[in-house]
Amino acid sequence: MYKNMNLEAEKINPGYILYKVIEVMLEKTYNAIHKQTKDLNKLEKDIFVSSKTEVKYILIKKRNIILLRHIFQPQVFILRQLENALNSFFEGEYELYFEDLEDKIDFIVNQISILYERIENIEDAFRNIVDIKLNNIMAMLTAFSTFMLPLTLITSFYGMNITLPFQNNPEVVYSLLIFSGILMLIFIWYFIEKK
Repeated sequence: MYKNMNLEAEKINPGYILYKVIEVMLEKTYNAIHKQTKDLNKLEKDIFVSSKTEVKYILIKKRNIILLRHIFQPQVFILRQLENALNSFFEGEYELYFEDLEDKIDFIVNQISILYERIENIEDAFRNIVDIKLNNIMAMLTAFSTFMLPLTLITSFYGMNITLPFQNNPEVVYSLLIFSGILMLIFIWYFIEKK
């Protein structure tokens, strides 16, 4: 029994404690990356299903992923330096442990890069969806203003305070309304055929 306690005591030293602390930190980061992945999956569904996705939410996610990237990219270099220092100090005793940590941090950095690419794609898709909706609205407003242009022209022409030809003749007013209606129908037909 005493020998087992000595083996445990020999195993626990500052290098091993440092390894365990970094390992726990990386495990917590795995959980954070997993949560970010779930959030991005939900965000992708929300963008294509409903139009209520806010730009603010996308930008917050993008900021968080960029922050993770800025935190972990330098840690790869630091961990390699730490491994070299500990290996020289402990004569390679913890090389296997720190190689495991390097693999884990490389995996995390790769996952963060994938998350960044995904949020960029989500942002582009959102921007494209908004552009398409805006183009549809602009086309509708353009068509409406085109329909109203002849009526506005005739109304403004006959709204002047000067004497105009045929201003007292009601048949001319009705013929102008019919002409405007026909012109509007021609514009409507043109826009329908254009689509």
